[in-house]
Amino acid sequence: KLDMLLDQLFTEPFRRCWLWSYARCFPRRFERSGRASAREPPNYLPEAGNGSAHQRINLDRLLTSLRKLLRRFFSRLTVQEPTFEEVVVLYSEYPEEEGGASLLRLKSFRDIPMADVEVVFPGLRVDRMKSADIVKLVMILLAGIATALYGAFFATSGGWKVRVTLIGLLLLRAFQTWRSVVNAKSTMDDFVRTTLYHSSQDSQKGVLLYACDSIEQHEHRECLLMLLMLLMHQHGVSPAAAAAADDAEPYA
Repeated sequence: KLDMLLDQLFTEPFRRCWLWSYARCFPRRFERSGRASAREPPNYLPEAGNGSAHQRINLDRLLTSLRKLLRRFFSRLTVQEPTFEEVVVLYSEYPEEEGGASLLRLKSFRDIPMADVEVVFPGLRVDRMKSADIVKLVMILLAGIATALYGAFFATSGGWKVRVTLIGLLLLRAFQTWRSVVNAKSTMDDFVRTTLYHSSQDSQKGVLLYACDSIEQHEHRECLLMLLMLLMHQHGVSPAAAAAADDAEPYA
């Protein structure tokens, strides 16, 4: 809720002012960039025929205005996030040596939100920071600049030494702000990594054995397609996964 409040008080007005100024100064470039089109809502909209159990109910849906947000700021709200019960990721890595065989990687996860399913992709990094962190960093940077300018304009003695000291303080403040941004992004990456660690179920041979067991029990017919893909690319599978695929051929 605090992040939403800062978004509506600072981030959204600044974004609107920026888009308005950009449209006034560069109208043709604004139209070419596609910013004139209405922005799609970030909420997950279920397909037709899906029940309410698959509908995303988050704070954006419950608190649609600043008035509602302030009125229910200290109230406890119930949200609903539809998730995939199981997600299996199959991808291939580039070989370490040129001309070598690429290796297939298998990983399975549980309870992954439908709106954030891309977090299971390999090598994903989170670039977005919370609005609270952005507002805090901007306020710190502006306070440092204002202090340096005030000292530079109203310094009556000391001459160049005072100016050098103020410039050094301003550079130090800029470095601290940059480090804060890096630390905030690192914190978000660690949070995603920890979440995936707790949601991870198995990898490589364990995923293959689970898929074979599911085929035997006729629970997931699509697992047969994954097994056939592994058999087609058997030259790039690790030895353990290839052995598990050979053992599963009678079931296919």
